[in-house]
Parts: sequence; structure tokens; C-alpha cells
Amino acid sequence: MNYILSAAQSAGGAALCNQSSGGIVERRYTFLKRLCQVLCALGSQICSLVGSDIEVQVPVNLDKYMEALFAFTTHPSQFLRSSTQMTWGNLFRHEILSKDPVVGQMAIKYLRAARINLVKTGFPSKNDCPGCEFSRVDFDSDEDFNCSFNSFRAQQGEAVRLACKIVPFEAVRIAREWVQYQICTPIDTGNYKHELTIAFSGPREPSTALAKTFTRVYALMDYGEGIFA
Repeated sequence: MNYILSAAQSAGGAALCNQSSGGIVERRYTFLKRLCQVLCALGSQICSLVGSDIEVQVPVNLDKYMEALFAFTTHPSQFLRSSTQMTWGNLFRHEILSKDPVVGQMAIKYLRAARINLVKTGFPSKNDCPGCEFSRVDFDSDEDFNCSFNSFRAQQGEAVRLACKIVPFEAVRIAREWVQYQICTPIDTGNYKHELTIAFSGPREPSTALAKTFTRVYALMDYGEGIFA
């Protein structure tokens, strides 16, 4: 697991060419995709075995596993981020694992990362963030990217909802911090040269992501369990 963690934590720049071209080394990027698949498959096995009839205990190195998974969740590649969402959902809804302190601490980190991940960036037609390079490898067009991102946002929204149930007080605090940040951040109107860009992104995008987060956080109040009393 130490080797996997080391590889995952260096994933951010591992697929980027260090030559003057600055492009993607597809062979390295493909390796990262395979490694991410291995981690997600391992997570499925953990969720299946812990609490089963064969009485498998929570792995002692669960923290290292989750750090490795988190490294892919915060990778510039939209494909890698999206690939981890189902695993997070399974971990956060697991009856035993969701009560583990390690998972609780990671839920907080996940919620903080979600503030960034829920904002739609990385269109293949643009060059305004590192994710654009990876998107040009994974998506044929902005429409293709937009469709994939909408699916990703729905999956992450569900994982956010589950994480909020694990750490409700921290979730509200994180949402409040983001509101304060958005209030203090000037709106960038930008120059949008075609309708496609206006439809898919723009100054309203952070607010849209914020609204999604609020929906998940404050939906907890409907449970009536007195956690906010």
C-alpha cells in the first residue's frame, strides 16, 4: 500500500511531459487510470468484506488507502476524479466503515475538495486550468465533457450528502466558509465568444456549485434527528 500511495500522491504531475511541449504522456496517464481502477476495485472488496460473515476487520492501513484514493479525487483529470466517486459513496454509506474515525476525517477532506470539484472547469477547448490538457485526451468535444461532468456532479452530490451525515457540524462550517468566500470574491464576467461556452460555463458556475452543496448540507435538517440542536 505504501507504493500505491506514493504513486497516487505523485499522480498530479506524473502524466505531464517535462519537455518543452508540456503535453500529456499518454502512456503514463494510462498507467494512472489503471492504478485508479485498482484502488476502486480494492475499495469495493473492503466494503464487501468488512462486516460480512467472514468477520474481516477494518484494515489497519485504511488511512493510507483513503489518502491514495483522495489523491486521484483531487487530480486535475476530470476522468480520474469521476472514477473515484462511486467508491467514496460506498465507503461513506457503509454501516461499519462510515463510523470509523479515519473515514470521518477523510469525509472532512472530501467535503473541502468538493468545493473545488463541483465547479465546472477543464473544458478541452480551453487552456485556463491544468485539467484542460487531460480533457483533450479523454473527451472529443466540449459537449462530451459537459455530459460527463453532469454525471460526475450528480455522483459527487450523493457522496457529499453521505459525507454530511458522517460529519454534519463540519459540513455546515465548510459550507459557511465557502459562502463567505463567494461573497468576498468579485464576479468575473469574462469574454465569452460563443454560445456553447456561455451555456456550459461562466460566472454563474461557482454559484451553481455552491447551490448544489447547500442542497446536500441542509437537506440533513430534514432528518429530524436533532443533530443541529
